[in-house]
Amino acid sequence: NIFNHNIETTKQLSPKIRPQSSYNRSLKVLQYAKKKYPNIKIKSGLMLGLGESIEDVKNTLIDLQQIKVDFITIGQYLRPTSKNINVMKYITPDQFKQLSKFAYKLGFSHVVSSPFARSTLNAEESINI
Repeated sequence: NIFNHNIETTKQLSPKIRPQSSYNRSLKVLQYAKKKYPNIKIKSGLMLGLGESIEDVKNTLIDLQQIKVDFITIGQYLRPTSKNINVMKYITPDQFKQLSKFAYKLGFSHVVSSPFARSTLNAEESINI
């Protein structure tokens, strides 16, 4: 089994992108799950293209790795409706590749980082990882 809670965005953008949520609370939820159930894999996800810097994304990955998150998905934000925030930037495939390498170097055991990566993408297959 995998416990998933998506951090969604960087600490700097979280108040704007997730006003009813809290970046630090999300970290605490993930940390609690890992401590309470150490044998369960913990997963989180990020969406890019909302105005974050690559350095901010890397800092978010560091935050997630420090609390022992196992799996991470990193994908491009795509505006679902006209009522949602606009895409600020499209991230290049090379940038996704570089973030994947960075995440693996940090110690994540499974990374899916591409423009079309989604939190539930291949979720059933990932259970056996």
